[in-house]
Amino acid sequence: MALAIVMVWGLTEPPQVDGGAAARAESKVGRLFVADLRTSTLLLWAFAFLVFVAAYILTSWTPTMLIEYGFSATEAPLGLAYVSLGGILGGVLLIPLAARLGVARALVLATTFSVICMVIASRFELGNMLLLLLLGGAGMGLYASGIGQLALAVSLYSIGTRTTGVGWAAALGRIGSIVGPAIAGILLAFSLPARDIIFLTALPVVVGVLCATVLWRHKAGARTGADVVGR
Repeated sequence: MALAIVMVWGLTEPPQVDGGAAARAESKVGRLFVADLRTSTLLLWAFAFLVFVAAYILTSWTPTMLIEYGFSATEAPLGLAYVSLGGILGGVLLIPLAARLGVARALVLATTFSVICMVIASRFELGNMLLLLLLGGAGMGLYASGIGQLALAVSLYSIGTRTTGVGWAAALGRIGSIVGPAIAGILLAFSLPARDIIFLTALPVVVGVLCATVLWRHKAGARTGADVVGR
């Protein structure tokens, strides 16, 4: 409620969009796949899906997996606390990082950081506190990426297409949030070691890094082309 008051005071009115036939055409899903948006839309959808797959595996199964790492049943929920606190910190840090580097480039860094944390946590023998810090780092990168993909969607689409673009990107993320925990649950049911599950969780994020990198280069190329046309 306090934030809403600040936003009412600080935010300017958005440009108004005419509600006629042209506006309805702009808001259709097919508009996300016109020639100059098709690649960006598909990369954004893939990125959102993959990041949420990993984020919700950690959110859903970290306490269960930590018991296999040697944590007691009363200590294991600390893992979820660290993932969540890392996510809060990641969301806060994303703001200055995106302002300085751009959203797409910030997402490359965030996802890369989460991959590094998960790989170290899964492949090395670590003390409990270091393991918790690495899980917090993974949460930091993944949750920042989950927030950042919506900001990236806002930057990709025009005003008339923006609501549709943001909504569909969010929908792909939510599908990932269902698929990820289900797959991890099946792997746990087949007694796959927790270390291997965390390592496998990093793999979709690696693909997410590639998607974010291509999006970053694609946006940079589009800006360069616009500058050439302007000159």
